[in-house]
Amino acid sequence: MFDMGSQNTKDALWRENPIHQVVLDEYYIGVCPVTQALWRAIKGLDDPSFSKNGNRPVVKVSWIDIVGNKDEQAIGLLDELNQLTKHNRPEGYIYRLPTEAEWECAARAGEDYTYAGSDNLKEVGWFHQNSHSETKEVGRKKRNGFGLFDMSGNVWEWCSDWVNEGYYEQCFKDGITKNPKGAAEGRFRVVRGGSWSDDPRHCRVSYRGGDDPTTRDHDLGFRLVLGKK
Repeated sequence: MFDMGSQNTKDALWRENPIHQVVLDEYYIGVCPVTQALWRAIKGLDDPSFSKNGNRPVVKVSWIDIVGNKDEQAIGLLDELNQLTKHNRPEGYIYRLPTEAEWECAARAGEDYTYAGSDNLKEVGWFHQNSHSETKEVGRKKRNGFGLFDMSGNVWEWCSDWVNEGYYEQCFKDGITKNPKGAAEGRFRVVRGGSWSDDPRHCRVSYRGGDDPTTRDHDLGFRLVLGKK
């Protein structure tokens, strides 16, 4: 169980509160964001990133590119990955995007830091003051308490949830929430972590961003989870 959200009235946006308790089932999360090399290995195609380097995060991939769209018969990267690994995964587990709660729990790593692994963003993340206006190779900054890199800064990371500004209020009213999957509907999908082009406020572990599922941007990537369906 962990406390999700923030009451920091100086930096936090109102949709980061109230703090509420969340319980999660076991899951596994990628040590780093998905790299350009991994994208190419799964898709068998060149990646769409603007600055080519296999060890940098893949960017300019939309939520739809990753998850797919059954209504339009669009196959996403996760469809291909799960097909490739169908005999090499624990029973009942699939590769997917993290829920917003899974992402924040992993970023916090049981620690009381502003960013993922430190109160000093320069120790753990690439942001507008130190990135030279570009993505960086993954794993070059200090890892957090769970051994994860780049959860604050470098690239925004897609989550599975819809954005709903009143969702935390409902979670707080309901009490302890088990395996929350976000609102039932919305216009935008959650993005987390901030990026190389952002200021420190947007790189905090509690900051909640969102984007249209079709958006492909130069500072937007993702991280894989292996979890229950």
